[in-house]
Amino acid sequence: MGFHPEAEREMREARAFAARLGPIHVRRLEAEFKRSLIGMLYFPSAWPPYLFGTRRCFLAGLPYFFVYRKRRRVEVVALAITGNGRGCGGGGCQKICQSIAG
Repeated sequence: MGFHPEAEREMREARAFAARLGPIHVRRLEAEFKRSLIGMLYFPSAWPPYLFGTRRCFLAGLPYFFVYRKRRRVEVVALAITGNGRGCGGGGCQKICQSIAG
C-alpha cells in the first residue's frame, strides 16, 4: 500500500486536529484509519467508483473519506474532509485524482 504525499499530509493534519480534541479522539481516528486501510487493501472493490478511476471510502462515524486507486497495489491518493469545502467538492482531491489519472 502506498500513499500520495498529499494524503500523508492530510492524515497528519487529521491526527493533529484529533490530538487537540483529546486522546480518545486520537484512538478513535487511528482505529478507523486502520480499519479502512485494511478494508481497502483486502477488498479494494468494496467501495464505489469515484473520480478518474479512483474509489472513495468513508470513515465510519468521522467526517473524512479516503480516495484511493488500485493498480498493481492500493494507493491512497487523498484523505478529504466531508461537507466543509476542503473535500473534493472544493476541488482539492479532484485535482489530485485528475493528476494521477494518466
